[in-house]
Amino acid sequence: MIGQAISQYKVTGKLGEDIKPANLMLTEEVKAPAARGRMRVLDSSQFLLCLNVLIFVLVLCLGQPLNAAEPEYVRYQEPDLFSYDELVALAETEPLGDPLRSKLDVLTTTPFISNEAHYQGTKPHRPEIDQLGPSLRVVMWNIERGFTLDGVKLMFSDTDAFLEKVAAGERRTTCLIVTLDVPDLPEEKLTVAAPHLENRAQPKARREQMNELLVSLRDVRNPVVMTGDLNTTLGDTQPTSVKREVYRRVGSSEFWATRGVKYATGVGLIYDVTKGTVNFFKNQNDPTAKHVPIIGPNPEQELFKDLEAFRFRDGTVFDFRGDQNRTINATKGTLANSNQRENKGFAITYQVNRTVGPIGKLKLDWIFVKSYLEKPRNPSGPYRFAPHFARTMAEVNYSLEPRLSDHNPISVDLPFSEPGRLVKRKKKSLFDKVF
Repeated sequence: MIGQAISQYKVTGKLGEDIKPANLMLTEEVKAPAARGRMRVLDSSQFLLCLNVLIFVLVLCLGQPLNAAEPEYVRYQEPDLFSYDELVALAETEPLGDPLRSKLDVLTTTPFISNEAHYQGTKPHRPEIDQLGPSLRVVMWNIERGFTLDGVKLMFSDTDAFLEKVAAGERRTTCLIVTLDVPDLPEEKLTVAAPHLENRAQPKARREQMNELLVSLRDVRNPVVMTGDLNTTLGDTQPTSVKREVYRRVGSSEFWATRGVKYATGVGLIYDVTKGTVNFFKNQNDPTAKHVPIIGPNPEQELFKDLEAFRFRDGTVFDFRGDQNRTINATKGTLANSNQRENKGFAITYQVNRTVGPIGKLKLDWIFVKSYLEKPRNPSGPYRFAPHFARTMAEVNYSLEPRLSDHNPISVDLPFSEPGRLVKRKKKSLFDKVF
């Protein structure tokens, strides 16, 4: 404060006024020192003017308020809100009368202000940011339409309780991404991504989650292994209600097309049973199966089409090949090199506690590999660090009672150098399996 910098003077000013020499006044008498040598002796009016200038300069340099008292803040300000009757009048009255219009103008132009935290002794938070030091962090969050108002209020009122609730809740989308030092690779690096896509969601929501992950991986120029639970359940598994089911059907073009076929052919129940049975076996254990609108839908296929079409910035792709001589059981087809296939679809990686035949058994867990391939199904492309001999190790999971997990472990082999010609494997026939 100026009163501390110049101890023999007390400087006062009016709160809110600009700091100008004219606004300053000395409250103690000034005595000019005796002149010595050739110094010029100032009279009292000249000395007072010089002192005012000196104080003004000090104020500018020190950047301190002239008033020793704490700055006055508006403690709380809230414009008058509308009553229920006034809200009804706003909706029904046109044009608005003067009293209502005036209140509306005040409400829409007067800010809500609360400095209660300041007056309760809360200190400012100044985070130490790496390379920047103490900083101000500005955050914008549009919560005009907060879907979970209680959660929004809890986050602002009790951060610890909010974090505890988050920790106890379900993780909707998670993905761990790590880069490992692998000297055997030309780049000496390997990126591993482990996503866990949402279970209680529509397939299109999981597709959106996967595309978001792919964007974050696009610039990786070294090999990538992406492996995790994609929850490819072949259907919409989000919580439902009668109202939601009605809206889902009414808004579905496929629903109305199916109704048209049934009314046109008169097959009714027979159509439903036939369609459901054929489509179930077409998609059984194979979320990559072809999507046939109306008669054979597979909503998961689009996710795999996105993965196959995806290109990394360096021109490489995920390996979608399935070579008979690069699998443990001589199967072939889409992704057979990286995910074990069976005679029908893929080896299951998940099953519920009580299954009914094939119902309740699913292929949810996947491995995708980016090596040095530039076309996802090119049989003439390089096989260095490409997937080989994929395994689903159900025996390991069921080696103890009860089983170790509801998911079976999966594996794949990735050679560090280009493999030589592989021995052609013979696929076992049904006779071989039985005897």
